[in-house]
Amino acid sequence: MKLALLLRYIEESRYSLAQLRAAVEKELSDNGFHVLVRSYKDPSNMLRDGVNLQAKGYSVFIGYSLLTTVIPKLRMEIERVSEVAGEHGIHLVAGGPHATGDPLGTLRLGFQAVFHGESEETLPDYLRHYLEGDDVLKVKGVVTWDGGRPVYTGRQRRVDLDKYPPFPYWEGIYAPIEITRGCVWGCRYCEVPYMHGAVIKHRSIETVVYYAKIFWQSGRRDLRFITPNAFSYLSDGREMNIRGLCDLLETLYKAGRSFKGRIFMGSFPSEIRPEHACVDEAVRCLQKTVSNKNIIIGAQSGSERILSLINRGHDVETVINAVETLNKHGFRADVDFIYALPFEEEEDLSDTLRLTEKLAYSYNARIHAHYFLPLPGTPLESFEPKDPPEWFVKRLFKLLGKGRLYGDWLKQKELSRQIVDLRRKGVIIGLKGWRVIRRI
Repeated sequence: MKLALLLRYIEESRYSLAQLRAAVEKELSDNGFHVLVRSYKDPSNMLRDGVNLQAKGYSVFIGYSLLTTVIPKLRMEIERVSEVAGEHGIHLVAGGPHATGDPLGTLRLGFQAVFHGESEETLPDYLRHYLEGDDVLKVKGVVTWDGGRPVYTGRQRRVDLDKYPPFPYWEGIYAPIEITRGCVWGCRYCEVPYMHGAVIKHRSIETVVYYAKIFWQSGRRDLRFITPNAFSYLSDGREMNIRGLCDLLETLYKAGRSFKGRIFMGSFPSEIRPEHACVDEAVRCLQKTVSNKNIIIGAQSGSERILSLINRGHDVETVINAVETLNKHGFRADVDFIYALPFEEEEDLSDTLRLTEKLAYSYNARIHAHYFLPLPGTPLESFEPKDPPEWFVKRLFKLLGKGRLYGDWLKQKELSRQIVDLRRKGVIIGLKGWRVIRRI
């Protein structure tokens, strides 16, 4: 029983692809299957190899890990790949945040199966059922077709992060280590809490250090982490576990010295919530162990009304206190703001600009500008952005010219327009798609 899983390499989802590849290779190889996994930047090469491997007796699956932001540029490609794959009996499957937030829309792009939520267990289980001739509808966490109707096989059990490698190091592929998954805050624009539920889980210190040593032994120096809130490590997501966080950092710091390894935490692809960044003890621990001098925190708005509407769980004063605390310990803050939120009024914009400029000029912060994206699967998926007025944009460009602001918010503006357009056309369906998906 020979399996080939050909994964479309997408820069935006490269980290999740590394984790997925590691899970599939480990699970299927450990269970005696001959599995070949490859990644492709060129879809033509992916299809060519798929056809050739199919002719050699492999069961071939092509997989995409999708973010909503890549759908506008990949939509036509996926439809072409689906057509060719169907002609040759190749299976096309998808996972990732977009597939979870819009399973019906993803199926209709041409996929045979969509993996809802976490995929480290679901995808290998699905592939194993197929290879053994068993009914794939027995696998939890799958949205697929059954007699021409979309069906959902039910929620899968939560993944134990310690069970799976964060990257397939045996293939020479390395990535940041995911130390925490999930979020309890429920910000209304964000996919994370609605993809994983309002719970979080963590990799143990022992497991993180184990893979950190493998990372450093490869000759790489700069170790980074994936987490929606770096200071939530080993906690319930709300009340910090400072001792657990410091134990992780101190243990990694000691382990890394013999490899000349460096630790980066609180910088991309991790950040820290403002109320946690106010805690001196935690920031001091960071100061003693990490190499990054910039810390990312999420403000998102300078309007108390907007912060409440988007369910951020903190106020404006907390953002200012967080930046002050970071500065006190030698860090420069990179502060996230989301502009063009759909219910912003003139007063909200004035409050946001006031905070933006105060942080930039009085606290030497860098402003990381984002444009609102209506992501499927979130409470704000059906809302459209409200473009800020000219006077507001001019002030942002002034900050940009002074080196106080950065980000892809202008590209995101076009992306947001494209997402809205695809939703109007019915290509992106979102939560209302569940009305026609039957649970089995």
